[in-house]
Amino acid sequence: MSRKNESLTGNFDWLTLAIYFVLVLVGWLAIYSSVYSEEHSNIFDTSRNSGKQFQWMLASFAIAFLIMIIDGKFFSTFAYPIYIISMLFCASVIFFGVKIKGQQNWLPLGPIQVQPSEFAKFATSLAVAKYLSGLNVDIRKWKHKLFTLLFIAIPAAIISIHGDAGSAIVFLSLLLALYREGLESYYLIFGSTFVLLSLLALLIDKYVLVISLLCIALVFIWINWRWRKYIIYILLIWLTASGYIFFVDFGF
Repeated sequence: MSRKNESLTGNFDWLTLAIYFVLVLVGWLAIYSSVYSEEHSNIFDTSRNSGKQFQWMLASFAIAFLIMIIDGKFFSTFAYPIYIISMLFCASVIFFGVKIKGQQNWLPLGPIQVQPSEFAKFATSLAVAKYLSGLNVDIRKWKHKLFTLLFIAIPAAIISIHGDAGSAIVFLSLLLALYREGLESYYLIFGSTFVLLSLLALLIDKYVLVISLLCIALVFIWINWRWRKYIIYILLIWLTASGYIFFVDFGF
């Protein structure tokens, strides 16, 4: 019996679990405060959003418990089928989805609507973990790197077609996990630069930003004046960044 209990709770990251419960509680209280009225002061009132949120919280805890008691080999064995089904589920939104609050990313299932992109996050993480745990798989090799990025890019592309750019961007966070698996650091540097340029291009005049980058590029050229190869690379980076800056508005 003690061995069984150890298998259920011994591998928990209790700090992450505690943070999760705090965030859930704070979110629930925030919903309650935003819809509070003296006529409906009961936080468990199912006719209000706070009560409905509590129902979903209970459902999520029940699902979490079921996942916990399922043998981990199940997820390892069915990782790819779960991924494929999830992708088909996401793709079906393009044809059968309903539009809610201006976005067609919901799928009607009887009396409720579900958002397949949420299932895709779990399925993609599972498939990537399954692939990277394979024998002789090394994320630093181009072949394995390409397959891993395809696992991530496919759902992100499908969800982008839905018009849900926010959920698609979430998949970029998997790059942080890949970095721990051995992905080269320059991918993180490139990604961080991409995000920073996007924000700056939305907040600052584009010509001012391009000229500022040119000044930085000239400083690097002056430092590396003896190595013409680096000068060409610096100019190419500046030209690419400048072109991207003027594309940001359209992409956004």
